[in-house]
Amino acid sequence: MFLEFFKRGRLKAAGGITAFLFLFNLGVALPLSAEVPSELAKVEITNVAQNEDTSPSNSTPLNDGTDINDSNDSTPSNDLKPSSSDDQTDNNISPINRNPNPTTSSVNQPPVSTKPVLLETKTLDKGISYYSMAKVLSDNSPVNIHYVKVDLNQPWVEIRPVLAGAGFYELGTLTNITQPYGAIAAINGPFYYPGGQRSVIDTTIIDQKLIVQSPRAATSLIITTNKDIYIDQFLPYTTIRLPDKKLIFRVDAMNRPCETANGIAVYNSMFGQNMTNNGEDGGICTELVLKKDSQGKLKVAEIINGSTTIPPGGVVISFKGTCTNYVQHFSVGDTVVFEVDLKDKPDILHMISNGPQLLSKGCKTVPINREGLDSGLWARHPRTAIGLTAKREVLMVVVDGRQETSVGVTFDELADIMLELGAVEAMALDGGGSSELLVKGDIANSLSDGRERKISAGLVVLNQIPIFINDKRIYFELTEVPPTMENNRILVPVRKIFEALGAEVSWEGETRTVIATKGKTKVELPIGSTRAKVNGKNVKLDVPAKIHEERTLVPLRFVSQALGGKVSWDANTGSAHIYLN
Repeated sequence: MFLEFFKRGRLKAAGGITAFLFLFNLGVALPLSAEVPSELAKVEITNVAQNEDTSPSNSTPLNDGTDINDSNDSTPSNDLKPSSSDDQTDNNISPINRNPNPTTSSVNQPPVSTKPVLLETKTLDKGISYYSMAKVLSDNSPVNIHYVKVDLNQPWVEIRPVLAGAGFYELGTLTNITQPYGAIAAINGPFYYPGGQRSVIDTTIIDQKLIVQSPRAATSLIITTNKDIYIDQFLPYTTIRLPDKKLIFRVDAMNRPCETANGIAVYNSMFGQNMTNNGEDGGICTELVLKKDSQGKLKVAEIINGSTTIPPGGVVISFKGTCTNYVQHFSVGDTVVFEVDLKDKPDILHMISNGPQLLSKGCKTVPINREGLDSGLWARHPRTAIGLTAKREVLMVVVDGRQETSVGVTFDELADIMLELGAVEAMALDGGGSSELLVKGDIANSLSDGRERKISAGLVVLNQIPIFINDKRIYFELTEVPPTMENNRILVPVRKIFEALGAEVSWEGETRTVIATKGKTKVELPIGSTRAKVNGKNVKLDVPAKIHEERTLVPLRFVSQALGGKVSWDANTGSAHIYLN
């Protein structure tokens, strides 16, 4: 389910469904019995086939046959207020007690759905497992559920967002996007623009860098520098400041258009070379072109009307509507400071935003906040969601849809599934034809399009010691053996590390010796020996080079230092850092 930018600040979901950028939502009744209201959230996977939920559902799933992923556009709604006709909830019934009178005749009670039945389970790595399940919904419609459970208590297990490319004009299949990272598992990410800009739509932070900022405080998955993970609604406070004139201006959007008639948007080189969005919705825009001086400070280089080129390493500030009045405060040569204030969340490492929020504090919100989605998106479709358990486990969930064997679910039904799987917090990601789960590079679910859809971003699960060279991380693909720890020394795949260090590597079969050369330096590493040679001189090793799973591993610290690098270990993040001259 991708979204494309629609004029006048609307988002349009392909297939003739209009989505708005202010409030999101999800929907389904929480089938908990009056006697044991916490049982559903504690379902054990091994026992799900033996138990059926006999409590009623008060939700009528929408299934109007609308395909939110096709590109047949229809006229957008002019109503910016979310309709409530599709998600009416009986407020006289507690969301924790959907069946206040279990002895009541079933004549007045709707059908019930079953709890998921486990079909398959597979251990992918330490702390990472895959599950396949089947479930019957309240109207006897079948759905298939696929998910990966990730234990973040494991030392190097992590979840991180990845983009399709370095800029915003690239899309890729989930397989292609995640392959360079060596992802043990992966799911599709948030909504994105399918044409033109092609970036994610809502606020995104990766490696502590603000990639996109949206005016909408969407439900977000936040991962901190110490591996804490939680779901919240949050927007950074982003400003541009004129320090010499003691003026500060609030930024409404970054690397994406303003939806409002008046606003300030900031674009950097990630957006591309050209500001092609200027005034496309009829608004009047004035641009400030900022370039870095010799000291790295941003200076106003030009003030123009109309589209302009984003300078390398520079910034373009776009003033729209009445905000063009602020341009009078800027002059060519002024120093401009761009600042991002994370307020009470300074330790954000990654953040992706989408929504709607499905669960909070172990409960389903009733009614689920629409967060701006049109009612058509509330019908049954393939779905992707991410959930958190009370044990610091992450659930990456995909529900198949638009197929005879799996009809898909509403947001409400998706919330129930997340409860049944043990989540206490949960949110939805992009769905429809974008919904996809990869397990060790293989597609685990049944794609509704019959093929992988190109998307803008994904979420990957990794289990590898982080290694940085000059502050740039290197990743180890699934075809490579990841770094391992032996006697407090890191061993890494030989070819990957030597090539990353700028050396050429060869293999001497007769002596079973790895040979690496860089400039005038020659390193020789016999397999299994604690003796190596650097330019012919013997060097004693703490751990020898070895062959593991048909791959050659070499000691990281030794080879890095032998080739002129400096190595340090960050105990807080459990990562190795190499610095080359």
